[in-house]
Amino acid sequence: LLSERSEELAVLLVDVTHPKVQDLYESWGYAKVGEQRPFADSPLYAVMLKDLLSR
Repeated sequence: LLSERSEELAVLLVDVTHPKVQDLYESWGYAKVGEQRPFADSPLYAVMLKDLLSR
């Protein structure tokens, strides 16, 4: 899905209560760079990035 994209980065949020999902994304080249709670009543998310220029 990302091979034809021209953006430099892909960014996603993963609920921190699902570490297996985070592990899966890490196996696909994403790295956790922080955590974010977008809204006061939302869960805490791991912010994950993947460099698309180094393919």
